[in-house]
Amino acid sequence: MKNKKKIPYDPCQKLFTIFINFHEFINAKQVICKCGKTISLGNNYQVANFKRHSKSKNCNFFVNNQPCIKLNNIFHVRIW
Repeated sequence: MKNKKKIPYDPCQKLFTIFINFHEFINAKQVICKCGKTISLGNNYQVANFKRHSKSKNCNFFVNNQPCIKLNNIFHVRIW
């Protein structure tokens, strides 16, 4: 397992927690969406690029305005 470094908390991080498709911070200028894509932010903790990604067709977290459920990540399905 990789040893992940946690970035120190900044009050600006709270702006991202209102988005249900936000997953985690890589650093102050990059975040990971729950769809798996890395979004580069313009300035430190700038919400505009993440908000634009959330509303675009590139974010496949929402399907028909509902969060997409990926069965392989949630359930372990065995086919006999």
